[in-house]
Amino acid sequence: SEFIVSIFSFSISKKHRWSSRADELFKDFAGRSTSSVEKLSGTLKITSLAGVAPLIVPVIDKFHQHHSEIELEFIADEQLARLEHGEAHIAIRVGQKPTTPDYVVLPFRKISFGLYASDGYIEREGKPNQDNLTSHKFVGPQSKNSPLPYAAWLDSEIPKDAFVLRTTNQQVITNAIQQGLGIGFVAEHEAHIPRLVEITAPKDMWSVSLWIVTHADLRRTLKVQEFLKFARA
Repeated sequence: SEFIVSIFSFSISKKHRWSSRADELFKDFAGRSTSSVEKLSGTLKITSLAGVAPLIVPVIDKFHQHHSEIELEFIADEQLARLEHGEAHIAIRVGQKPTTPDYVVLPFRKISFGLYASDGYIEREGKPNQDNLTSHKFVGPQSKNSPLPYAAWLDSEIPKDAFVLRTTNQQVITNAIQQGLGIGFVAEHEAHIPRLVEITAPKDMWSVSLWIVTHADLRRTLKVQEFLKFARA
């Protein structure tokens, strides 16, 4: 019957997930038995949004310098990897603290955003200030419900007709601001981009938390523990 097939499929899927994690744990146990921490091997998969890369790649670099035998994969995707399916060993999540059962969640850092314009925009339109913001052109997210931490502020403070471009992607926003299409918010760690001029400094109200997420089973593996050590240093 369909019910039996469904139960069987669920059982196979669940068994596959456990098999994937068990295989990782077995390999890790074998590694502990035959080598030291300095001789880790295998693959380590890390996933996050592409915009987080400037914050996580330095950690990856430090890890690689100490464990060059590990093959590293960075999965830049807006889809959340299912750690229980073995799609990644470590995920960097943005926003509210994840609450998925069997996930181990640790604080990583915060991303703060400030308001910026390009030098070309300022030359053409004049430099924005707190008194004339509403008369300037803006680039921003499509919705006030966007996970970007400044979206609600823009919705309440800036007229809708001030926006010349709306998008779902922060990198597009940053590129458009740099090009001079309008003013808008840029992450503090990207504010060094050439041609950008700070209008309003980053604030706590425009910040968002990053979390390091692992599965409870895979967190016990040496390679994950070693990566976490560098990430939290």
